[in-house]
Amino acid sequence: MNAIAVPATLVGAEPTPADLLRGAAAYIEAHGWHQGALYNRVENPDTPPACTVGAVYITGCGLPVAAIDMIAVTDPLGHIRDALHALLGHLDGTDRPLDLDRLEDHLVAYELHIGDWNDHADRTITQVTTALRDAADEWDRRNPTGGAA
Repeated sequence: MNAIAVPATLVGAEPTPADLLRGAAAYIEAHGWHQGALYNRVENPDTPPACTVGAVYITGCGLPVAAIDMIAVTDPLGHIRDALHALLGHLDGTDRPLDLDRLEDHLVAYELHIGDWNDHADRTITQVTTALRDAADEWDRRNPTGGAA
């Protein structure tokens, strides 16, 4: 599997959650949006259409992976978790932390919560990319110095 090009704004820098959310919106616009699973690898397994969470994973890791596969990918996990936390907070209007001990458990929980939103029958690609960018803007407003979410 080939690595996906990481947006230039993320190369050589530690991405903020807002960077990952904006990158996910750009990925979906470039490669397509998917419902029902993280990715649709049928036509293009290297740069598949992705759901909202899948696009964040791709932007954070450079590869289409699932939470369970990211256990070995230690560096970006915190940023991915923080990006998904910011998105979930934007979607449900709260900033509530999930009461979970393990990072992998957080990722799976975000997949479920955000996945339900992504997979709603009336959801559109515009709603998805707008929510990703709005959550990024919200994160930037709350973290003007770029600190952790």
